[in-house]
Amino acid sequence: MDNPEPRLTLDAVTKKFGGVVACEDISIQFPSNKIAGLIGPNGAGKTTLFNLITGVYKVSSGSIQLDGVDIKNLKPNQIVELGITRTFQNNRLFKNLSLMENVLIAIDKHSSRLGLPSYLVSTKAVRVLEQESKDAAVEYLRLVGLAEHKDKRADSLPYGLQRRLEIARALALQPRILLLDEPAAGMNPEESRVLAELIYEIQQRFNLTVLLIEHHMDLVMKLCEYIYVMNFGRLIAEGTPAEVQSNQLVLEAYLGKKDYASN
Repeated sequence: MDNPEPRLTLDAVTKKFGGVVACEDISIQFPSNKIAGLIGPNGAGKTTLFNLITGVYKVSSGSIQLDGVDIKNLKPNQIVELGITRTFQNNRLFKNLSLMENVLIAIDKHSSRLGLPSYLVSTKAVRVLEQESKDAAVEYLRLVGLAEHKDKRADSLPYGLQRRLEIARALALQPRILLLDEPAAGMNPEESRVLAELIYEIQQRFNLTVLLIEHHMDLVMKLCEYIYVMNFGRLIAEGTPAEVQSNQLVLEAYLGKKDYASN
């Protein structure tokens, strides 16, 4: 996948739910084709920001631009078509379907690739396209280490492997920008380490922009080239991992002086 560099810019983005301000005046220009982290305490507004970028929530004020085009009023499926896909804080798999079927739903190439009504397409052509889709699904599963489980139901997998399946499904949508919402949640340190290697491999292989929400600070600090920090709905700091670790506002709001001040 040879992706042009996507430029995702948030300009004074604010989201209000009634009288509650979930995100306030957030301005960020995310680095293209890099791995960036978005961290902060629970309730800081991180997932809300992802929901705004992907069209799940509508922006109250401000703009979200992809390659200079404001996407804040687009529907989620339209944003996916532009190349922004995501995983969720809580898995949203089709748990009664197989791993293969979960990824095939994301691929869903048949009608768009054929470009003709189904009654004008030969049975042979349909079979060829179906096989191509199945081959692609297996390849995405192989990339995340799940090909051998392709025929199992999604809900038969341990939680950590379900997270990997969600990543495979997101990749099957052929993104330019991949948003990962707490992909290491519930994982032990070794699982988290392996996941970090996988995310790095995916970013390198597909030349993606990856935005990562995560509470595993070891994963964030090792994997992300640039980090944004939110607290109470506002952006309070940004910079390299070293800069963020030494930022007094960050230490007080989230990381904790005891754990990180001496690192």
